[in-house]
Amino acid sequence: MIDRAARGRSFEVGLGLSLEAQDAETVECVECFEQTPAQADEVLKLRRLSDTPDYFVRVAVADPAAYETFLSRG
Repeated sequence: MIDRAARGRSFEVGLGLSLEAQDAETVECVECFEQTPAQADEVLKLRRLSDTPDYFVRVAVADPAAYETFLSRG
């Protein structure tokens, strides 16, 4: 098991993300969307769901301030 506190990431948050649109163009670009958060070091898990929300994302950061920084990177 990974000791996240030792790595400075003891603050974990689960996020539900929903796509703004469900049209064909948006759905075709889902792979593009999935690659962006999956590349972030803070993202532990990215799962596509079959209902609302469209995704579940688990994030690990040092503290709430680091979480706000992560969110603001967009």
